[in-house]
Amino acid sequence: MTKSQKPVRKRKPPTQLILSDEFKQHMEARMKSEEGKRALNEWAGIIADWAFEQMPQELLEGLSTREGKKILEEIWPDIVNAYFKALSNPAARQ
Repeated sequence: MTKSQKPVRKRKPPTQLILSDEFKQHMEARMKSEEGKRALNEWAGIIADWAFEQMPQELLEGLSTREGKKILEEIWPDIVNAYFKALSNPAARQ
């Protein structure tokens, strides 16, 4: 390898998590319970609070409209992904 070439970093393949049907059924039942719904809503609130702290004021104002709420529903998966990405990046938390 010459000095102008950068070494290629070898990465492990991503871990795959395989859930049994029994586990999936148990989790679905839990999420339908009152306790599960309450926990999910609390967690969603934490993510929403984080997301709103990251957004400029103009964007927040735009999300308060009926159209904005539709857009928010559409981008919610992206917000959740960004939340987890931020949590996994220690530099972003400092």
